[in-house]
Amino acid sequence: MLKNAEILLILVLLFTSAFPQHVSTKESDKGLYYEALKTYLEKNEQEYSRLFPERDFRNVIVATDSFITKNLPDKIGVYSINFVSYDELLELVKKRTATDSEEKISVVEVHPIRNEGNKLVVKFVESNARYEKKQLSLAVSDGANIYFSFDCSKQSYIIDRVDFFGI
Repeated sequence: MLKNAEILLILVLLFTSAFPQHVSTKESDKGLYYEALKTYLEKNEQEYSRLFPERDFRNVIVATDSFITKNLPDKIGVYSINFVSYDELLELVKKRTATDSEEKISVVEVHPIRNEGNKLVVKFVESNARYEKKQLSLAVSDGANIYFSFDCSKQSYIIDRVDFFGI
């Protein structure tokens, strides 16, 4: 009997954690990636706008991912998001290199949701994109981990915390 209960528990855990990308919250049916991106944009501007006043935090380039970013909007509140493939990013960087002394472009990559104990985490990595030696070069600069926890009373995922990191 105990073996059957253990197997059932393992199967439940596998299936509930294997597909968390499609889980939505009750407050918003837009999904965890939407909530994570919205939080990242807001908190990133709050955290760094005083340090980098010349930077435009409200117009962001995000690398496309066929699964993660395909249903995300190109506008969230005051933030405009330009989703680009790596080929499109290469062309943007080439144009910038040819016309501007500031040749790097900041691009955000959204990583798949992962489990960390009882939390779900979405990682955002910001890199400086340049055109070097006839190829696209990405140098990681910083990023953030957005932590979700499940609120049993609300029956939904909520933002637990945001941890920034830098290189």
